[in-house]
Amino acid sequence: MAYTAYFTFIVLHLLPTGRNPLYNTISDYSIGRFRRLARTSTVIDGVGILLLPTALAQVVGLPPLTLTGLVWLAILGLTRLAMVFVLTGLSGQKVTPQGIAHMILSALSFVAGVSAITTLTRNLSTCLALHGVYQVLMILAEISTPLLVIVWVTALLPSLRRWPG
Repeated sequence: MAYTAYFTFIVLHLLPTGRNPLYNTISDYSIGRFRRLARTSTVIDGVGILLLPTALAQVVGLPPLTLTGLVWLAILGLTRLAMVFVLTGLSGQKVTPQGIAHMILSALSFVAGVSAITTLTRNLSTCLALHGVYQVLMILAEISTPLLVIVWVTALLPSLRRWPG
């Protein structure tokens, strides 16, 4: 399910959307000519993520998985679905209250994704040979957090809004 959504995001980069993946966020694709395709892809992604905690709990079980990791995964799915209805403002345009709400949802989605991945990988590394994977993911989490701050600054300051992609 989620693979379909990610494939669609790749296709969106190839269509004549008027967007550039270097300068526009993926949310920018939800506004304009291919908005239905972009929003449908986000809904599929969100629903797939929402189904994942139940599947993981049934297949892997509690423990080794913790409820915290599964809750973070559910928050990730819910924020993705909410972003379909709370649309972003386009890069380079005036920041709107709805655009700020979208940025908050986006940040929460990012935090939930990183938290779910690191928590669930840590949980699984206790019973499987995933300790090396967990260490790599923790390094990526440490790198991605300051990058989120940079994205926020570039998105909220009008002189830098052309760089958030």
